[in-house]
Amino acid sequence: MYKKFLDDLKDSMKKKDTERLSVLRMLLSSIKNEQINLHTDDVDDDLFFKVLSKNIKQLNESIEIYKKSGNEERALKEEKELNILQSFLPEQLSDSDLSDLVAKEISKIDNFSQKDIGKVMNSISDKYKNMVDSQRIYLEIKKFL
Repeated sequence: MYKKFLDDLKDSMKKKDTERLSVLRMLLSSIKNEQINLHTDDVDDDLFFKVLSKNIKQLNESIEIYKKSGNEERALKEEKELNILQSFLPEQLSDSDLSDLVAKEISKIDNFSQKDIGKVMNSISDKYKNMVDSQRIYLEIKKFL
Protein backbone atom coordinates (compact mmCIF):
# COMPACT_ATOMS: atom_id res chain seq x y z
CA MET A 1 0.00 0.00 0.00
CA TYR A 2 2.93 2.32 0.70
CA LYS A 3 4.11 1.77 -2.87
CA LYS A 4 0.66 2.74 -4.16
CA PHE A 5 0.87 5.86 -2.00
CA LEU A 6 4.28 6.80 -3.43
CA ASP A 7 3.03 6.21 -6.97
CA ASP A 8 0.04 8.43 -6.26
CA LEU A 9 2.36 11.11 -4.87
CA LYS A 10 4.45 11.04 -8.05
CA ASP A 11 1.34 11.10 -10.20
CA SER A 12 0.03 14.13 -8.31
CA MET A 13 3.34 15.89 -8.94
CA LYS A 14 3.14 15.17 -12.66
CA LYS A 15 -0.47 16.33 -12.87
CA LYS A 16 0.32 19.40 -10.76
CA ASP A 17 -2.62 18.58 -8.49
CA THR A 18 -1.52 20.93 -5.71
CA GLU A 19 -4.35 20.17 -3.30
CA ARG A 20 -3.83 16.40 -3.41
CA LEU A 21 -0.06 16.80 -3.47
CA SER A 22 -0.15 18.93 -0.33
CA VAL A 23 -2.13 16.28 1.57
CA LEU A 24 0.10 13.45 0.38
CA ARG A 25 3.23 15.39 1.33
CA MET A 26 1.77 15.95 4.78
CA LEU A 27 1.25 12.19 5.11
CA LEU A 28 4.77 11.49 3.80
CA SER A 29 6.16 13.88 6.40
CA SER A 30 4.25 12.05 9.15
CA ILE A 31 5.61 8.73 7.88
CA LYS A 32 9.18 10.07 7.87
CA ASN A 33 8.72 11.37 11.43
CA GLU A 34 7.48 7.97 12.55
CA GLN A 35 10.45 6.30 10.87
CA ILE A 36 12.78 8.58 12.81
CA ASN A 37 10.95 7.84 16.07
CA LEU A 38 11.17 4.09 15.45
CA HIS A 39 14.75 4.23 14.13
CA THR A 40 13.86 2.36 10.95
CA ASP A 41 14.23 2.90 7.23
CA ASP A 42 11.54 0.42 6.21
CA VAL A 43 7.91 1.29 5.78
CA ASP A 44 5.68 -1.75 5.91
CA ASP A 45 1.91 -1.77 5.68
CA ASP A 46 1.54 -1.75 9.47
CA LEU A 47 3.56 1.45 9.81
CA PHE A 48 1.82 3.05 6.84
CA PHE A 49 -1.66 2.28 8.17
CA LYS A 50 -0.70 3.34 11.70
CA VAL A 51 0.39 6.77 10.46
CA LEU A 52 -2.52 7.02 8.03
CA SER A 53 -5.03 6.22 10.78
CA LYS A 54 -3.44 8.75 13.10
CA ASN A 55 -3.70 11.47 10.43
CA ILE A 56 -7.31 10.54 9.67
CA LYS A 57 -8.18 10.71 13.35
CA GLN A 58 -6.56 14.15 13.66
CA LEU A 59 -8.50 15.42 10.65
CA ASN A 60 -11.77 14.09 12.06
CA GLU A 61 -11.09 15.90 15.33
CA SER A 62 -10.21 19.11 13.47
CA ILE A 63 -13.39 18.92 11.41
CA GLU A 64 -15.46 18.52 14.55
CA ILE A 65 -13.76 21.50 16.21
CA TYR A 66 -14.16 23.70 13.13
CA LYS A 67 -17.84 22.83 12.84
CA LYS A 68 -18.45 23.58 16.53
CA SER A 69 -16.73 26.94 16.18
CA GLY A 70 -18.76 27.78 13.07
CA ASN A 71 -15.82 27.76 10.66
CA GLU A 72 -17.56 25.79 7.89
CA GLU A 73 -15.09 26.85 5.20
CA ARG A 74 -12.14 25.37 7.07
CA ALA A 75 -14.16 22.26 7.95
CA LEU A 76 -14.91 21.68 4.25
CA LYS A 77 -11.20 22.01 3.41
CA GLU A 78 -10.35 19.46 6.09
CA GLU A 79 -13.08 17.12 4.79
CA LYS A 80 -11.52 17.23 1.32
CA GLU A 81 -8.16 16.30 2.86
CA LEU A 82 -9.84 13.52 4.81
CA ASN A 83 -11.37 12.08 1.64
CA ILE A 84 -7.94 12.00 0.00
CA LEU A 85 -6.42 10.12 2.93
CA GLN A 86 -9.35 7.73 3.21
CA SER A 87 -8.77 6.64 -0.37
CA PHE A 88 -5.75 4.69 0.91
CA LEU A 89 -7.73 2.72 3.46
CA PRO A 90 -8.93 -0.77 2.57
CA GLU A 91 -12.67 -1.16 2.17
CA GLN A 92 -14.27 -0.69 5.57
CA LEU A 93 -16.63 -3.22 7.14
CA SER A 94 -20.28 -2.31 6.83
CA ASP A 95 -22.31 -1.71 9.97
CA SER A 96 -24.25 -4.93 9.49
CA ASP A 97 -21.04 -6.97 9.00
CA LEU A 98 -19.53 -5.39 12.09
CA SER A 99 -22.66 -6.11 14.09
CA ASP A 100 -22.56 -9.76 12.98
CA LEU A 101 -18.88 -10.05 13.91
CA VAL A 102 -19.44 -8.55 17.34
CA ALA A 103 -22.41 -10.83 17.98
CA LYS A 104 -20.35 -13.85 16.92
CA GLU A 105 -17.43 -12.92 19.19
CA ILE A 106 -19.70 -12.17 22.13
CA SER A 107 -21.47 -15.51 21.70
CA LYS A 108 -18.12 -17.23 22.31
CA ILE A 109 -17.96 -15.72 25.83
CA ASP A 110 -20.06 -17.10 28.67
CA ASN A 111 -21.78 -14.38 30.70
CA PHE A 112 -20.52 -11.48 28.61
CA SER A 113 -19.93 -8.38 30.72
CA GLN A 114 -18.16 -5.01 30.72
CA LYS A 115 -14.83 -6.65 31.60
CA ASP A 116 -14.92 -8.72 28.38
CA ILE A 117 -15.05 -5.71 26.05
CA GLY A 118 -11.27 -5.70 25.61
CA LYS A 119 -11.21 -9.35 24.57
CA VAL A 120 -13.85 -8.81 21.92
CA MET A 121 -12.25 -5.60 20.66
CA ASN A 122 -8.81 -7.21 20.39
CA SER A 123 -10.17 -10.25 18.62
CA ILE A 124 -11.97 -8.19 15.98
CA SER A 125 -9.15 -5.64 15.64
CA ASP A 126 -6.58 -8.37 15.06
CA LYS A 127 -8.63 -10.15 12.42
CA TYR A 128 -9.86 -7.06 10.59
CA LYS A 129 -6.96 -4.68 11.02
CA ASN A 130 -7.39 -1.42 9.10
CA MET A 131 -10.88 -2.42 7.98
CA VAL A 132 -12.71 -1.08 11.02
CA ASP A 133 -12.04 1.71 13.48
CA SER A 134 -11.72 0.72 17.14
CA GLN A 135 -14.28 3.37 18.09
CA ARG A 136 -16.86 1.73 15.82
CA ILE A 137 -16.09 -1.67 17.39
CA TYR A 138 -16.49 -0.26 20.89
CA LEU A 139 -19.80 1.43 20.10
CA GLU A 140 -21.14 -1.78 18.55
CA ILE A 141 -20.08 -3.85 21.59
CA LYS A 142 -21.82 -1.39 23.92
CA LYS A 143 -25.09 -2.20 22.18
CA PHE A 144 -24.84 -5.75 23.52
CA LEU A 145 -24.45 -4.74 27.16
